[in-house]
Amino acid sequence: MMILGIDPAKDGAAVLLNERGEVTDVWSWRYMKRKQSVYKTLHTYIDSQGHQILHRTTELRDGGTIAKQIGIELSHLQSVQVAIEDAYVNTSHKKTDKLFNSKMNASVQSGLRVARFSGEMIGGLSCHLGYAMSDVSYIMASKWRHQVLRLNPFTKRDVCKEQSLRMIPLLCPTIKPHLEIHGQLDHVTDACGVALWRKQQ
Repeated sequence: MMILGIDPAKDGAAVLLNERGEVTDVWSWRYMKRKQSVYKTLHTYIDSQGHQILHRTTELRDGGTIAKQIGIELSHLQSVQVAIEDAYVNTSHKKTDKLFNSKMNASVQSGLRVARFSGEMIGGLSCHLGYAMSDVSYIMASKWRHQVLRLNPFTKRDVCKEQSLRMIPLLCPTIKPHLEIHGQLDHVTDACGVALWRKQQ
């Protein structure tokens, strides 16, 4: 069973694992604010002989068009499971903090943005993959990090990013040549972590 793991942030990524748990494809996107905002998207993939990593870049409009592109590139698959990091709103800010209202507002806005982008992604994938998309799983970041990286759920975000970049290439070495092209992006390793979490279920 092929597994597509997704980190659905504005600067996000998707990673495809094959039946052996090897990375075959990676998509990363970066939000670029222009007159018409776009997501600069990079796709790396293994050639038909399974040797060389190839890549191509495109500029896409939103989560739906990114999902459409991924769906087209995966249309040859018989079945794929999708796992996506779930939206989260941090409500642990202290009410005595002078910036409480602005922190809560920023957290809610961030959560809504991720939820909206996730909906665009899953809708676009469902539209293009149809019944080949056999399953969709949503997982909180703290839960997959605890299960895959053995991190305490209350670990600070910066530490989580560092550990993702350090640990995921050890757990899944086939991500390394893709990272050499995408760069050391924690959203790529996070998407891979989400896929590894789904594989363990």
